[in-house]
Amino acid sequence: MAGRGEPVNLGRAKTALIYAFLGLNIFLSYHLLLPFMDRFNQVAVSSADYENARSYLEQNNYILEAEIIRSAQVSTFLTVAPAQQIRDELRSLFSGASVVSEENKTSVYRLTDRELTVRPEGPLRIDFKPGLFLEAQSETPEDQELSGLVLQLLGENMVVPDEVRYNYIKREQDGRKIIHYYQDIGGTPLYAGYMNVFIEGDRIVSVELYWLELIDWPQEGEIEVIPATEALIRLVEELGPSPNPRQIIKVDLGYYSREYNAEKWEIPPVWRILLGDGGVYYINAFTGNLEADE
Repeated sequence: MAGRGEPVNLGRAKTALIYAFLGLNIFLSYHLLLPFMDRFNQVAVSSADYENARSYLEQNNYILEAEIIRSAQVSTFLTVAPAQQIRDELRSLFSGASVVSEENKTSVYRLTDRELTVRPEGPLRIDFKPGLFLEAQSETPEDQELSGLVLQLLGENMVVPDEVRYNYIKREQDGRKIIHYYQDIGGTPLYAGYMNVFIEGDRIVSVELYWLELIDWPQEGEIEVIPATEALIRLVEELGPSPNPRQIIKVDLGYYSREYNAEKWEIPPVWRILLGDGGVYYINAFTGNLEADE
């Protein structure tokens, strides 16, 4: 306590209070964030688990070349419905078209150089005749370059959703190419929503589009999913040993379900596993079951 007549150092007192408040904030922030830090630091795949999984894969002729997520991951179900807006926007491009067919609730609209097929609550298909010419800068453009050219050309000729993201290219033995895109929801892959672009030679000949609307993204109820290594082991158990080496080139966490003729449905998280030969598989990240394969 300052003696009578001694001036109080207000600057020093203020500085002491500021440091006290900073210390309290750091203390509270640490304890509030600690549970989340523990979640992200938790390792779901140890070095031993990783090596055991890789060894099991190699014994069955599957070569793991992909980087995998090794930290613990949590997820939940999403509620989705077919996106009506994109269907209406594409239909509007064919407002003056002749109706070729309306059988089994499937409508076909035709313009001079293109045709739209609308199935009830299913994928839309646009066929271009004789096709949209792709002017590539090289005879064999890189995948990402080709994808960019395709999106630019499609943007000039049809409605392309903003949330479309490049997925992979599948090359057929007859020379045709299929560029697969997926739907992005807030940075998370929704593989159930897709756009597939079919290319023959230097022309886009058709596009299939199936887009979903997010109805509900729960803020609570997230639970831990199975590790990526377990999903890989479950896939090999389902497929069995391969007679020839198969490279595993991507393992990602996203969402997938089959197409449903329903107003809305729940969709589970999956581990999407992409092989070098074009094989694509989805392992349910809660149950470990194989959801579908292409």
